[in-house]
Amino acid sequence: NIFHRCSVWQETVMQGRLEDRSVSWLLNTSLDFFQNPLVLLTMDFTVAASAADDPRIIRDTLFHSFPAAGNHLENFRRSDLYSPVEEQKQVFYLPPEVGGCASLCANVRQYKKTTHSLLLLEHSHPLRRSEGFLLAFLASLLEHALQHRIPPKDSSSQALNAVLTRALNDKTADYLSVSRRLSELGWQTEHDYCCV
Repeated sequence: NIFHRCSVWQETVMQGRLEDRSVSWLLNTSLDFFQNPLVLLTMDFTVAASAADDPRIIRDTLFHSFPAAGNHLENFRRSDLYSPVEEQKQVFYLPPEVGGCASLCANVRQYKKTTHSLLLLEHSHPLRRSEGFLLAFLASLLEHALQHRIPPKDSSSQALNAVLTRALNDKTADYLSVSRRLSELGWQTEHDYCCV
């Protein structure tokens, strides 16, 4: 059963990569397999993509709140792990006092430089040492996806800007059309947003 489950997951994510599926798709497809949340962080600790049964898990478990996030990141920067972590080529373990919760981490590199870290967060199930190899495999697929992504002709930020500008400035704007367009860009009513 274990080998069959691994084989099915491996074939699914490899086929997804061949079909040029997104980083988010790879993480979401792997969520059931790992049974713990997955987070792709940039090297400045920004969440680039994540997959969890409940999106609040990432916010509440990994970062708790902004002050706690600052404490965790400062602890990490002061720890002996920080300097070698960027060059780490093997999967490594981050204890809860460093990252906010226990996690297995695999670096994702582009052009021989670490640009992201893939984290498997200990949440629903205890982390297992055997998951390191599988996490490294997923990280290699994410690395491939990031290196081969083709930027869209109109970036989503430009498209979002156009939709929001129209909604705010055009008194004749069709709000059903605006709502549909926002949904196409990934905005959903149950998401939390910060307006600046």
